[in-house]
Amino acid sequence: MSSEHFAGVDDFCDGACSMKRPFLVVYDYGTGGVWAYVWAESEEQILSRFDVDVISEVPDWLVPHKLVTLDIDQPAPEWAREQAR
Repeated sequence: MSSEHFAGVDDFCDGACSMKRPFLVVYDYGTGGVWAYVWAESEEQILSRFDVDVISEVPDWLVPHKLVTLDIDQPAPEWAREQAR
């Protein structure tokens, strides 16, 4: 994924996430999905905590700078807590 897809996202951790990088994820709830960036050390770290799909290619229609950005080590929002593993 090219860095242009993460415009505005790279400042989220402000140096506190040295081993982490942003992953694009989607939680598909059947009639739609919730898209977000999750800062984590690996895809496996995300998949072990949440029932989401990690997306490797940003869809053309997605506006990345408008997505929610989460840190894997911070409390998750309600939609993520509801489907946490």
